[in-house]
Amino acid sequence: MYSDIIYPYPPLLTFILATLYKIFGYQLMIAKLFVIILLLINDGFIYLILRRFVKSETVFLLGVLFYVIIQSVLEGNMLWFDVVMVTPVLVSTYFLLKKNYFWAGLFMGVAALTKQTAGILAIIGIYYAIREGGIGSLKKYLACPIGLGIILFGWLLTTNQFIDFWNWVLWYPLSYWSSFPGYVQMSVLGKERIMFLSLIISLGLLLIKVKKVFLVKSENLVLLGSTLLSLVVVYPRFSFFHLQLFIAFWCILFTYLVSFINLRKLYLFTILLMGFLLIGQVKVGWQKEARFWGRDDFYKVENLKKIIGDEKEVYLLGLPSQYYVIGNFLPPKPWFDNFGWYLEILGEQEKILKSWEDNPPGYIIRQIPKSGNWYDLGVYEPEKIVGYIKENYVVKDKLGNVEIWQKD
Repeated sequence: MYSDIIYPYPPLLTFILATLYKIFGYQLMIAKLFVIILLLINDGFIYLILRRFVKSETVFLLGVLFYVIIQSVLEGNMLWFDVVMVTPVLVSTYFLLKKNYFWAGLFMGVAALTKQTAGILAIIGIYYAIREGGIGSLKKYLACPIGLGIILFGWLLTTNQFIDFWNWVLWYPLSYWSSFPGYVQMSVLGKERIMFLSLIISLGLLLIKVKKVFLVKSENLVLLGSTLLSLVVVYPRFSFFHLQLFIAFWCILFTYLVSFINLRKLYLFTILLMGFLLIGQVKVGWQKEARFWGRDDFYKVENLKKIIGDEKEVYLLGLPSQYYVIGNFLPPKPWFDNFGWYLEILGEQEKILKSWEDNPPGYIIRQIPKSGNWYDLGVYEPEKIVGYIKENYVVKDKLGNVEIWQKD
């Protein structure tokens, strides 16, 4: 998985999806149903967590309603690591608040195996376990994450992938990528800024108003700490789908804080929030095609297949990687997306080209780069790989801004 693919995430989500697709087929509906089930589980655990803090069932349901609305219109209706990890983190938080440290640790381990940044939330679990139950509770909390880590380590060693895993999942993101131009994109612009600030400011004002009442319980600090740390995992690229964990905790914490003040204000805020978000976002996204899986994608791949015939092994340079699935193509090993922070790692392009010496792809399908900064997505091309292509392949055909290169 790591030796044949440049893959900067833990393996759990890919294993789950691979299993589902093998059973039910490579269909968009399988991905949609998977996400819908996860979101329904999130709804249930937000409800259960709020029940521990608030007495009114009306408030429970309003908190769930917040989540249903906000995550739906702020990029939560998609399949991505940041969306999927919300579920095990919420389940872990629920068990943590119940002081069931074993299950809390188990689901935090599952979250970290979904996306490594989820492990930051374990700080809250460690703090709460020590504060409430001492070293014995901490051992229970850490038992499963350590056990899962040992299993992962053993699998990586036996499959000879540990070094690749270490580099792509941990070392390169922490040491190299942040210095690559264009990799860190934390600016918030336009309508996104207004929406994001409305969430932050509303929460901040409530905390200021009720802090004397709110901060007396350690359970409350779990919610506050989880909310703040879920902002950290947005780094290095701001977008609302990276904010899904924060959105879930925001809905819980905001609902709880308002319950200290006045339910009428909660009702009023719900109406305003629904109007603000629905008018701004639903109008834009209503009945849009699934991202990366639209009619234009299928049309383009169909025309490419007419040119290259039944050729299976194809390298896509600058084109989206879902075309491998749509066209039933196979990428050459190692498979990699055309990101500068991947391919500008010292020696990486040479490693790829060495593997091509024995098994070169039959065709190169290259999208002509846009103009702009050399490192921007859609502009960047790996210089050594492109040089190899120009020396060993010739242009067979052209389809719009896409060139089809065949082995010379």
